[in-house]
Amino acid sequence: MPERTERTLLYIKYVDDALAEQGVAAVEGAISGMSLRILARALPDGRTSVAVSLYRRVHRMRASGKAFHYWTSEKLTSMTRTKKDLVVLREIDRRKGKSTTHHVFSETEVEPWIRRLSGTLQSWIRSNPQARQLEGPEPAGVGNAMDQAIAAIREHIGELPDWNDRFPLLEDYRMYPPASDYMPYLDAHDHAQVAKNLFGVRTYRRPLAREVQRLDISTLSWFALFRGLVPVDWLIDAMRTMICGSSSPGMPRHSPAGARCSTTASAGTPANWSWMCSPRSAKRTDAYD
Repeated sequence: MPERTERTLLYIKYVDDALAEQGVAAVEGAISGMSLRILARALPDGRTSVAVSLYRRVHRMRASGKAFHYWTSEKLTSMTRTKKDLVVLREIDRRKGKSTTHHVFSETEVEPWIRRLSGTLQSWIRSNPQARQLEGPEPAGVGNAMDQAIAAIREHIGELPDWNDRFPLLEDYRMYPPASDYMPYLDAHDHAQVAKNLFGVRTYRRPLAREVQRLDISTLSWFALFRGLVPVDWLIDAMRTMICGSSSPGMPRHSPAGARCSTTASAGTPANWSWMCSPRSAKRTDAYD
């Protein structure tokens, strides 16, 4: 089995030692160095990833009057190709304690997040012309080094997936929320497959596929929480009580008018769904084609 491999695409590091000779007021909390590292990783299962890290060297002064410093990670961004051949972008801002994760597709511009990190480094270098170079190119060559690193990232990660190819039932739907919300639609060419992904192959019914085609993903995800807890026929009955309203942002175009749905009682169907709290052993013998 192949081992995990890791190689450095770019490493830039600058420090300003002159701060150590200044007074406490000038030194305390000052940024006395900055570095940028881009790593490319290949995992044994075939997945690939790229991590871009920005570090600051924070300068402090002890009570004794002696200066010291330490390196701290400010921002970390990674791009990973998953086992399902999707690409996930994760951004971590340690200073704000914030982390965001989302899928990226061929329509997405992925260069800006790298440029933002390198721009922070270049701005610090310009503000501290006395800083000495420890790793990487001279200040004038940082931009060119970043261009080469971005080209290497593209080669390592490969071509970004196309939304329309991976979500054919949601074709041309540009205003999409995170792709993780729509994973049941991944590579599905009919709503029968979506229904199987949501509720299981063994519980599949044709009426279930019709309700999946009619309802929006947020409603379907809620019903999917009861998968295996109640008979699927009960779920179909409950879905039929959902009435779709007017078009609303954030809903897929595969649903009629992209509608959000609300519940109402219909003939032969209970207005309250007390079965949601009924024992797992409850049975019903309704048959569907």
